[in-house]
Amino acid sequence: MQKKNLCVTVNTLCNWDCKYCISETNLSSTSQKKERSEERLFLNALETLRTLNPDHYKSITISGGEPGLLPENKIFDLLQVGYSRGFNIDINSNGKIFKSIIPYIMDYAQLPHDMISDELWYKLELIKMIDTIDLHLAPNMEEGLKMLGDTGTGFIYPNPTLPKSFFSLYSIIAIARNVDIKVRPLMVVGKSDLPYLEDFINAYNKQYIPSSTLPKLELRVCMDNESKNNSEKLSKEDIMGFMKTIYKNPGVSEESMSIAEAALESRKLNRYS
Repeated sequence: MQKKNLCVTVNTLCNWDCKYCISETNLSSTSQKKERSEERLFLNALETLRTLNPDHYKSITISGGEPGLLPENKIFDLLQVGYSRGFNIDINSNGKIFKSIIPYIMDYAQLPHDMISDELWYKLELIKMIDTIDLHLAPNMEEGLKMLGDTGTGFIYPNPTLPKSFFSLYSIIAIARNVDIKVRPLMVVGKSDLPYLEDFINAYNKQYIPSSTLPKLELRVCMDNESKNNSEKLSKEDIMGFMKTIYKNPGVSEESMSIAEAALESRKLNRYS
């Protein structure tokens, strides 16, 4: 029997407000009711991991909201349960997750191994359970294009160990490779992103083509069940235009075309056009 992947939602809050996303993004809500709801969701996710049959599931995708907004101890609770059950872990994140794991990876990469504490070794073993981080690069392509143009070296994220400094996308990928974590740059493309699509891909190609570090960019068209905003859903004509733009593009992953083809087929099978 072929083992499956299960996506587990661990929170609903996010620091971004992507138009296509179906999750709650209001960080200003601090009511006790909201906090209790978030705690129940996290505990339910833990219980799901504890009771899931590893004979049926090979990997777990941790998603939100933004999982990186969880306190660090809760992130490691999730990894510990996954570790104890033998699951591979994938994480959907906009970069916040790196604040909790990069300091440990950097210590591992920089310290002599005889100076690494038992606690650090243990946390590294948990971090190594992460197989892939799907890194959403920006809340929309207009913002992503600004980030590419402004930095000249790829997307930037705050360095969790050094205030007022930054990790570039290159740095994050290189650091993650120390513990064999794959980072997959990702953008979901909604209708409002289409005017920026070609310029965005060209800007990414300027980073990707001369680099031996950056992986290909995965572009996912916004599907019916992925958006709280109907105006962001792509029509058949939109998807065909999207496919024409990404066709044989060196910096765009082959999976992007496969996802678009599946989306186009689903459009043909329902009344949405």
